[in-house]
Amino acid sequence: MAGDMEICLGVVSGGLLTIIAIASFLVQQTVYLPGPRCYLEQLYVPALDISAPQNTSNSTTTNPFLFFALGLENNLQIRSISYDNVTLAFFYGRKAVADYVVPGFYQGMLGTAHRRDVVETRGVPWEDAVGAVSAGGTVGFRVDLAARMRFKVLFWYSKEKKVRVLADVAVDDSGFKAGGDDVRMRRLSDSAASGLGFRVLLLFMPLLVTYYLHFSL
Repeated sequence: MAGDMEICLGVVSGGLLTIIAIASFLVQQTVYLPGPRCYLEQLYVPALDISAPQNTSNSTTTNPFLFFALGLENNLQIRSISYDNVTLAFFYGRKAVADYVVPGFYQGMLGTAHRRDVVETRGVPWEDAVGAVSAGGTVGFRVDLAARMRFKVLFWYSKEKKVRVLADVAVDDSGFKAGGDDVRMRRLSDSAASGLGFRVLLLFMPLLVTYYLHFSL
């Protein structure tokens, strides 16, 4: 009888742990909403490419356009994302020089959306910028991203979440951002830290329940 009771308690404990583990995962995926990972994959400024034909010494015009490539990664397993318009603002130093809007779109689970386009700048001090890169230096640009989104879990959507991130990049005399690697955009305010304790609690919840069951049954 004692052996049968121990087996029964083991089965019940195992079932409870499985249910709690699944519930913890679902709660983490539906309550904790960290947002996508955003990357500035490329930035090209033709006016700073000193090897380009249009930038010869006898050229009288400046190409005012800026080419960019953006990546938005949804690395969550059971959540898709519905984006409203994604707004981009481009800065030279602290001066706003261009704006762009990525139309809203739907992104599936574990998917990465790539957006690339060209935008016309305004008010960039090109003479100073060209002089800086021609002397072997770099000039700094900043890209700000603001988006509103909803997460879809199974058959319902979460409340709307706002995300604001930015990336600082240096552009050299090739016209491209220096380094070549994708630049992960960072949050303007680190809200991820506030959710860390909650995520740790969810992670260790099954262990806490195991401890409780072991000493109470």
